[in-house]
Amino acid sequence: MGFTNKTMSHILAISESTYQRRIRNQAKLNQDETEKAIALSEIYAKGMEVFEIKEDFEYWLNAKIIALQSQKPIDLLDSMIGRKQVLNVLNAILHGIYT
Repeated sequence: MGFTNKTMSHILAISESTYQRRIRNQAKLNQDETEKAIALSEIYAKGMEVFEIKEDFEYWLNAKIIALQSQKPIDLLDSMIGRKQVLNVLNAILHGIYT
């Protein structure tokens, strides 16, 4: 998704050094981290379906969205509720419902 190591470590709720070490060692994620990564991939797929251009989706992720109480979607990806809210807004946009 083009996230920095710092952002990914925050989303996965692990330290940045642990995240980097896992990448370097090609270590597997634990169950919780895997579930978060799968949820992120679903959000990415939906975002690409909506925006079609990666840069447009990345811009949206970093913009304050009124439907998310003027929060940036990227700031909500570290919780299950936040990921669900982001996915709901993407689905609304896809179906022409601009909230």
